[in-house]
Amino acid sequence: MIDIGEILMMIEPLPSLRVFEVGFGKGVVTERLAAHLGSQEGYIDLFEYAPDEDTVARLGDIPNVNLKTLTGFDKPFRVVSREYETVVVTLLLNKVSDPKKLLEMCYHGLENSGTFLALCKEGEDDFDAINTLLDESHFVAMNRIDMKEGYFLATAKKLHHWGRGL
Repeated sequence: MIDIGEILMMIEPLPSLRVFEVGFGKGVVTERLAAHLGSQEGYIDLFEYAPDEDTVARLGDIPNVNLKTLTGFDKPFRVVSREYETVVVTLLLNKVSDPKKLLEMCYHGLENSGTFLALCKEGEDDFDAINTLLDESHFVAMNRIDMKEGYFLATAKKLHHWGRGL
């Protein structure tokens, strides 16, 4: 089990906080994050790639989680522009066919000053490549936080830049 304490510390459960999570981790972050947000009536729109039936049943029963299942890693999906304060990507950047497109979608879904967090696995994900993709997708203030158990967290912000398409 991954210790996601570092992720929870970065997401302050403000009233009605809107989180967009996309993952391939069987809800590794979702359950604890939902409990973390629940006291302030925050919610998660969760897009989960190829979840098994147990994961669908477990996550579908959490009241502040809106689960949407996805099939192929090359299948696009849409999010509303500037709908979310936080985006969490879980164990996915090295699996999707076009990670830059996923990051651009995350940027699109974040409100200005929103926070991007990506849980990554050491040896499978390359922070320098992720950092480059984040920059190309107009994120700023990229950072890496090393976690226990061979994982790291890639973080970034969406800030209002007139010269960057806003």
